[in-house]
Amino acid sequence: MKRFFPVAVVLVLAALIPSTLSAQVSVYFDAANPPFMYEADKAPAGVYPALFSEAFKRMGVKSDLEAVPWKRAISGIDAGTNGVGGIYMNAERVKKYDYSAPFFEERLAIYVPVGKEFKYEKVEDLYGKNIGVIRGWSYGDEFDAAVAAGKIKKDEVEGDSPNFKKIAAGRVDAIIAVWESGESNIAEQKLESTVKRLPNLFSTSSVYLAFNKGAKMKDTLAKFDAAMVGMKKDGRFDAIVRTAFGK
Repeated sequence: MKRFFPVAVVLVLAALIPSTLSAQVSVYFDAANPPFMYEADKAPAGVYPALFSEAFKRMGVKSDLEAVPWKRAISGIDAGTNGVGGIYMNAERVKKYDYSAPFFEERLAIYVPVGKEFKYEKVEDLYGKNIGVIRGWSYGDEFDAAVAAGKIKKDEVEGDSPNFKKIAAGRVDAIIAVWESGESNIAEQKLESTVKRLPNLFSTSSVYLAFNKGAKMKDTLAKFDAAMVGMKKDGRFDAIVRTAFGK
């Protein structure tokens, strides 16, 4: 006597097997934060996409890496459609996202027009000022709370390049930018005599890979952490960073 699977079971298996075989991890990066992550020739480029590409290869996981406006990256992780690489951690995000271990640290600096320097030691020193920032970014719980309370005004754009144009034109009091990106923008836009970096850093921020908690990606994050540890041990991590920085 021949045995047949119930039609419902066959349909379920047919639906599940292809999706399992073709499953891949989608990760978005900021399209306008060189040299760490940006878009070049319609593809993600920079330090973080290069590190992630190597990590996912070691994990044996297919990945779809894209560079998009930061606001879109955050909208995607909130909807559970993609992870985000190079994201900061804050109190609000921890409630919604699962995080990897930190894999890199960014130095955030404050840039001001030459002749309009001020002493910076704490967030309160920015009260009453109009600060240029990148749309969708979090600059730490204290800064974000000060903005929400109206103590600091933030002027948002899509990336550092337009922010440096704004400060050179005197349209903001200061901007906050990742050190390497800031120095690169000053050189590219020839702003050495126009814009100055304050001596004290705004902050040093760890960066992570994160997914919406509903995506249930903790196993993937654990494998990602292990891959990054392996890359740092065998020297591949440093080699990728040096290449991305052109050193």
